[in-house]
Amino acid sequence: MKRLMKLLILLVVLAGLLAGYGAINSATQTQTVEQVEGTFDLCALTEDTLSGLIWADGETEYHFVREDGIWQKAGDTSFPVNQSALDALAKKIVALSATRMLEDVSSLADYGLDAPAFTVTAEGTDGTQVTYAMGDATPFADGYYVSASDQADAIYTVEDSLSDMFDKTLTQLAEMETMPEVENVTRLTVGDALDVVYLEESRTIDSTQHWYDAQTGEALDGEAVQELAEDAVGLAWNALIATSASDEELSAWTLDDAGATAITLFDGDEAARTLLIGAEDGEGSRYARLAGSVMVYTIDSDSVDALLSANVGTLWTRVLVPLDYEELAQAVFTLGDGQTVTIAVQAEETDADAGDSGDAQESADAAGDAQTDEESADETLWQAFASLTGTARVNEEVVGDALLTVNVTSQSDVTAQAALYARDADTYLAVSDDGRVMLVDAAAVDRVVRLVRLAL
Repeated sequence: MKRLMKLLILLVVLAGLLAGYGAINSATQTQTVEQVEGTFDLCALTEDTLSGLIWADGETEYHFVREDGIWQKAGDTSFPVNQSALDALAKKIVALSATRMLEDVSSLADYGLDAPAFTVTAEGTDGTQVTYAMGDATPFADGYYVSASDQADAIYTVEDSLSDMFDKTLTQLAEMETMPEVENVTRLTVGDALDVVYLEESRTIDSTQHWYDAQTGEALDGEAVQELAEDAVGLAWNALIATSASDEELSAWTLDDAGATAITLFDGDEAARTLLIGAEDGEGSRYARLAGSVMVYTIDSDSVDALLSANVGTLWTRVLVPLDYEELAQAVFTLGDGQTVTIAVQAEETDADAGDSGDAQESADAAGDAQTDEESADETLWQAFASLTGTARVNEEVVGDALLTVNVTSQSDVTAQAALYARDADTYLAVSDDGRVMLVDAAAVDRVVRLVRLAL
């Protein structure tokens, strides 16, 4: 029993001696490491002699090579490399420098370099490869330990994290496709809901009317359609989601040909751009891609929602007869009992028409003074009529005779007709000669009728 106790005591003492030796030996080794302060360029390559970069993020390895100044993804020349992004990474690696050098390091594990947190390899045009490995952060939090494969006897401290420098996803390293430019929008289609066309010459009494429904020829709200066209031209990518989406991914994002909504802009007779719009991503954007492409992006929902909700039913012209008083030549108001009031507006006389006669000028001034009150009343009547706007578009048959019919001729000799029919206490039916039937406010129509009766 005593022998056993002595043996145990000896083993404990021996263990203590071994532990002490290990600590002393480790301390001795640490003391032998020499630290040199300064600036140390770690990469012997230049931007011209750097031909490749290799690094890994988890299980994903990135390998890009540069030939004739152009970066390509190794093994996939079809990948659309963002040249600026790779050039920026190249600048960072060739400019890599350290602020401290540690020599005679015997244990890489003391600096986290036995199992590096991150590595990046720089390839040279001469076939050389140098791998830079990043270990632990320094105890003073002033940088990170880094080793270079071409300098086995030293490690360095660098200020910036290599992993942060190369913290790029594959899509961030891809070049986004350029939206095809459209200089003059002559037609806009949005799925099956909207097909509008721009015509140089107006088909209506309003000379500024240019947008029409391509299927029916109906005149549309020009300002509203023009705004939609400008929105479509200004659509821009938000972020790149996939560079080569599979059929399954396209279907999941509702970007397959069958599920997506196509927005097409025409310049002349040719389709200049077709953009496919898919589902919302839950973060204020929608998935999108160009027709024929498998690169998928997001675009802001706010920039496209108005286009997706547009149709002829939201873009119809609400003004019954859109014509300014200055463009009016004649308007004949006919009441239901057959009485009529005619407004006739003369075109403005030019200097050449007036001539140089002083007597003619005086005569014109006198006539103008005499007609002032009458013209003021005419303009008031016309403005009341021209301001009639539809509150809703309906598909109703008129009943009975028209309460008021107005035949209009413009200065450019274009005619239009509108008729108003009683409906209920709050609304009248307004029917234009271009086929529009809409509800108008009864109080506004009653005012027009009162002005007509006052002019009798």
